[in-house]
Parts: sequence; C-alpha cells; structure tokens
Amino acid sequence: IIIVFGYPNITVEEELLNLLKYDTKNDWTYRQSQWKIRNHIDCYIKESKQLEEQCKKLNIKFVDTSKNRQQVLNELLSWLNDKLS
Repeated sequence: IIIVFGYPNITVEEELLNLLKYDTKNDWTYRQSQWKIRNHIDCYIKESKQLEEQCKKLNIKFVDTSKNRQQVLNELLSWLNDKLS
C-alpha cells in the first residue's frame, strides 16, 4: 500500500500560521525568517499539487492534510483497516 501525503489546498499564510502556532526550539522553523519559511511552504504546496495530480493518474492513495487534519487521518485509518481486513 502506497500513501502520499500533501497539502495542496491551503494558502501559504494559513500554513505559516499553523507552523508558528506549534513551533518549538527543536523545529527547523525556529528562528528562521518568515520569508524563508514562506518560501519553503510555497514550494511544498506546489509540490503537493503535482503529487496529487500524479497520484490520481497512477491510482495511488493521496491524502490531503490541508484542512481538518485529524479527521482526515482518522478516515485514513478506517480506509487502511478496510484494506488490510
């Protein structure tokens, strides 16, 4: 089973707020400039969009964690249980 995670349906600002909300001293984002973090997020979002497109073409499970992450992960667990049963 192959599962690809991404967040293609979130804005850079929304994801920046998520990162900063949980940022700790141990995170790579700690003490980084917001410009640098925004640049990384923008690249990740673009990459996520490409991955989502490729997964659809190849019939690979893509999990969009842009919104309602906990709910999405719970649904994934149910999907996995069904696949493994």
